[in-house]
Amino acid sequence: MIIRSCHIAAFGKWQEEDFHFTSSLNPFLWENGEGKTTLLHFFLVMFYGLSGERKQDVSENERKHFMPFRGGKFGGNIHFQENGKEYILERSFGLRKAEDYFRLLEEGGKESHDYTENIGEELFSLDRDAFQRVAMLSHEDFSLQFNSSIHAKLGNVSDDEEDMKKFQKVQNTLKDAINALSPNRRTGAIFKKKMEEENLSAGLLRKEEAEQAVLSLEEEVLSLEEEWKKKGEEEEALAEDVQKGIREKEALGKKVEYKKLSEELEKAHFRYENAKKWYYQERFETLSEEEKDSLWKKEVEELKGKISALKNGVGTEEKAVEADSQTEREDTQTRHNPLPFVFSGFALLFLLLFFAKISGASLAVPGSLFLLIALLLFSVSLAIFYGEAERKKRFSLQKGEEEERRKKRETLRMASLEELLLRFHKLEEMFSLEKEETERQEALTRFLEEEGNEGVAGEEGGESLSLEEAQQRLESHRRAQETLKDRIREKREEREEKAEAVQQLSEQERKLHAVRAEREAMEERIHILQETKEYLEEAKDAFSSEYRGPILSAFTVYFKELSNLELQFSITNDLEIEFLEGGLRRNLAYLSEGLQDLCRFAMKLAVFDAMFPEGEAVLFLDDPFSHFDDEKGERGRELLKKLAEHRQILYFTCASARMIQEEPRRNADQ
Repeated sequence: MIIRSCHIAAFGKWQEEDFHFTSSLNPFLWENGEGKTTLLHFFLVMFYGLSGERKQDVSENERKHFMPFRGGKFGGNIHFQENGKEYILERSFGLRKAEDYFRLLEEGGKESHDYTENIGEELFSLDRDAFQRVAMLSHEDFSLQFNSSIHAKLGNVSDDEEDMKKFQKVQNTLKDAINALSPNRRTGAIFKKKMEEENLSAGLLRKEEAEQAVLSLEEEVLSLEEEWKKKGEEEEALAEDVQKGIREKEALGKKVEYKKLSEELEKAHFRYENAKKWYYQERFETLSEEEKDSLWKKEVEELKGKISALKNGVGTEEKAVEADSQTEREDTQTRHNPLPFVFSGFALLFLLLFFAKISGASLAVPGSLFLLIALLLFSVSLAIFYGEAERKKRFSLQKGEEEERRKKRETLRMASLEELLLRFHKLEEMFSLEKEETERQEALTRFLEEEGNEGVAGEEGGESLSLEEAQQRLESHRRAQETLKDRIREKREEREEKAEAVQQLSEQERKLHAVRAEREAMEERIHILQETKEYLEEAKDAFSSEYRGPILSAFTVYFKELSNLELQFSITNDLEIEFLEGGLRRNLAYLSEGLQDLCRFAMKLAVFDAMFPEGEAVLFLDDPFSHFDDEKGERGRELLKKLAEHRQILYFTCASARMIQEEPRRNADQ
């Protein structure tokens, strides 16, 4: 088969696109998202139709997945050559299967009936899944799982594919039946029967042991009950010890409180004594206790009087100064001598009379007399004025001297007052210290009256520790009692269980015989199934040996060209590749991931060669070398060039480094 060209009317992202192909290698360099996978699905759908019709998931339902967003029909045509004839395959798909359309035309437009709607299976002798696995190789899936359709194709018995499917079905049924009965699998019926048998046998073997266990448990329960009773008596004794300790602890608390009050009294007395030592100085040792407590109080009273007198003196002096200041202000404001002004007025009057006389006025007194009197009066006025000014000056000087003397007296008086106040405040602290000592003494006296003198003044003992120890022992004893009680309950329950188990042993013995008979019947059945399976596998081996050899040879060649490594391989009946190491067969999982991918790719090519001789089918490759390193990728591309000499290949990649040659143009004119 050779695909000449294709036209996509609408399919997924593709709209009205034309592609033309050569009969050899057709490389495409498209970025991710440009439609490589969609184009591959276009070919698959055109040959095999849509799948996943009943799937709700869009990614699995091809009708929903590839329908254009705007809706409407989608599909296209493929122009291909088969057996020397040219065909045009046309398909379109609607919203429902009833709207789907298929037509096959020969060259010239004549409708052909060489193939039906199942043209894919008719052309390639493979179902859709098998064709996708063998002819469409993607980097996402190099799986080597092959179905019965592939095995039938390889064996050139495609016409009897149903027989192959039945063979596989029978083989799977036998395998499932053997696994279900398997004596080696935990899920196998025989294995389960054996385990049940062993359990039942073990139970019977322990019958006498179980009876003895019941008696031992009964004795143990009685012993534990007796021990529990003794523990109860011990608990009562410990509880009495705890109560005694509590009483002793209360007495100890009184002693501690008494000691605290005594220490506080002692401290207060010490502070008061130190204060008296400060006051009396060297006289302290010569004075009696009564004098020590009374003399400083007398001084306090004396100081109160002195301070009061000094405060009164300062107040009187301040009042006198204020009165003098006020009097002076009043004298300044109101006491002005009027005589200079009176004499000046009369002098002015006589001076006016003098001027009137000399002006011709008829006055009996001579004018010179008026002038003399006026001058005399002016002289008297001036004398009085200057005398008053001198008096005020002397008064002012006298006042200043008096003020200076008063300030000195005030300074001395204030200094004495501050000294007396300082000493008074110092002595006042002694009242506080005396009061504190008295209060501490009264508190101690009240405590002794309330609690009594008995035992409060004794020394502290170790009763507190004894109480704590007794409490701990009591708590520990109670926990032991609870544990013992739980053990008694558990032993009673265990005894009942053992007694019930003894009663059930007879029923177990009967069950043992029934299970043994069922197991023997299953073993006979699995023997027949295994012989049947072996016979079928021998037949399958004889059938598959015809094509396994050529596939292995082709695989070995492809692996050598891709890797340049010399490894030995074998192939199973299920077409699984294994490599040989030290004479042992090993799964591909022992190889690196890179070599595993390389092996799977080579196997895909080998199977493709075996199924489709030169030119019978197109090989579709979706970036198969993306997981290969640069060297192996280059070898792979060289291998494709060789293969393309004898078959048509469509190669898609998204990386320029993995490109083989220039991408062909996609237009209608190519």
